[in-house]
Amino acid sequence: MIASAKLPEKRLIAMKNRLSASLTPNPQRRPKLGANAVSTGEKKIHGRKRQFWVDTNGFLLRVLVHPAHISDTEGAEWLLTEHHQDFPRMQEVRVDEGYKAGLAAWMEAHTAFKLNVIAKIPGTKGFAVIPKRWVVERSIAWTGRNRLASREYNRNQDVSEAFIYLGSITMLLNRLHPRK
Repeated sequence: MIASAKLPEKRLIAMKNRLSASLTPNPQRRPKLGANAVSTGEKKIHGRKRQFWVDTNGFLLRVLVHPAHISDTEGAEWLLTEHHQDFPRMQEVRVDEGYKAGLAAWMEAHTAFKLNVIAKIPGTKGFAVIPKRWVVERSIAWTGRNRLASREYNRNQDVSEAFIYLGSITMLLNRLHPRK
């Protein structure tokens, strides 16, 4: 009876060892992507979206990384809710046509900012450079230059945001003191 009582303990220890061995990172294994599948009805959406808040020069003020099943309008509301008081001199927020009309009503009720939706020039087909919109696109391209922020290697969204901030800081420091 004594031997049979110790058997479950040995099995438990063996199971813990196998579990801890499977959780330790294997240096030969590729990193898993940070995107998780989120079920929205019958459609599964993988990935993340990024909401960039930049100044008129294109320098990053704030960023929000969120699951892809959340709309752009909801992401903008989250970002503005958290940080609209950080910039008391800001008067206007410019967005593209991807944001619904509900954002204007929400901003009037919750912030002092004026919403300016930058639309395509009527009659243009395909790609066209939209005035003032290229500033944000350039900022997103700057983020793409940073290897750690260009893809989603992390499961944690805060880590992804941190890498975007670090890339922006690195770019600003390189502008202040360029490498030779």
